[in-house]
Amino acid sequence: MQKIILPTLLLCLLSLTAAQAQSAKIRPPKTGPVSDPPHHGLRPIDRPAVPPAANPFGTGPLDFKTMPALSPIDAEVRVTRGENGLPIFFQGQTAASGSADDKRAAEERALEYLASLPLEGVDKPAAEFVAKTASTDEQGNQHVRFQQVFEGVPVYGGEMIAHTRNGAFVSLNGRYYPTLRINTAPALTSEGALQIVVAQIGADKVKTDWTAQELQAMGGQAFNSELVVYHEDRRLDAARLAWVIEGYPNFLNRVVYVIDAQTGAVIHHYDHTCRLLPEHLTPESGPETAPPPPVTASGLDLLNINRSFGAWQSGGTVYMEDASKPMFNSTQSQMPSDPVGAIVTLNALNTSPQNANFDYTIVTSNSTTFNNPTAVSAHYNAGKSYDYYKNTFNRNSINGSGGNIISFVNVTEPNGTSMENAS
Repeated sequence: MQKIILPTLLLCLLSLTAAQAQSAKIRPPKTGPVSDPPHHGLRPIDRPAVPPAANPFGTGPLDFKTMPALSPIDAEVRVTRGENGLPIFFQGQTAASGSADDKRAAEERALEYLASLPLEGVDKPAAEFVAKTASTDEQGNQHVRFQQVFEGVPVYGGEMIAHTRNGAFVSLNGRYYPTLRINTAPALTSEGALQIVVAQIGADKVKTDWTAQELQAMGGQAFNSELVVYHEDRRLDAARLAWVIEGYPNFLNRVVYVIDAQTGAVIHHYDHTCRLLPEHLTPESGPETAPPPPVTASGLDLLNINRSFGAWQSGGTVYMEDASKPMFNSTQSQMPSDPVGAIVTLNALNTSPQNANFDYTIVTSNSTTFNNPTAVSAHYNAGKSYDYYKNTFNRNSINGSGGNIISFVNVTEPNGTSMENAS
């Protein structure tokens, strides 16, 4: 019996040991040292190193060059262009804008800012602009006005104004002309130019017996002359050396003549007298035939509302001159330059009536649709004002006797900034 039991126990122990060994192969222990990976006895294959290809793309020898250092990029400057394609307004800072910590004169800093802007067509901005005035407004911002010059001669109508905000120059506006190529030595003297003006007016119509008090009221003398570079009709390619003669043939009238300084020809002239009433033409001096009838024009105003209003057309040009009201005098009018009894809207071209360069032109369009919301608002409301006084009080125009009603848009302050309370 003992012989049978002993072998049986031995067999059971062997079976249990085999089962545990098999279980260990299926579920290895979770803890304990990690066993080394099995060694397969594989030997790496010995291969010679592959040499690099000589000029694989067939290119020539490479010439490596050092890149130039990157220059700092100025903040973006926004540019607004005029009808001739040249910039008339720059807005934005450059590396020359400076700050309130810069204690140099405003004129010096402003010239650096001007020269840092892309004034297209100007060869040497720092040499072609001269600071004339500098002012500070109520907010502490500075405004520096520049006169464009060529070989020391002022360029008529060439003015730029630089503006600061918080001590840094941030904008420049105005008008200028490309660098010129003309002779600045006049063949005609200022006295010779004045004689031409007197002959044009008529010697019998020019007052000569001024009193000292009268001359003082006019600034010291009846006529003043200045040698300038003048662009006829503001054309970029029409620069001429000219004498600008400005003065009083009598105490009530003020005239301006532009005389070619080489030939003596009269380039341009106009009456600069400030008037409340137009200078009416007599029927004898008026046009032989009546002007064409007015037309109806339209355009979006500042409220984005389409407005209809009276206008006047000559050929392919439509003028913002309303000749449709009862006050219009077709017999005495010379349209479009000298209307009588019309509602007229003028573009002051971003100039100020307080400055010598004040200028304006009639707002026009090449069709009966105007794309100028500011001018449309001014013109439409001027017509509504006339209608109100005519219908309510039977008042014929503002002066009560059929005088022109004139509106100006794009008028600036003397320092060149836009008016806050006007178009």
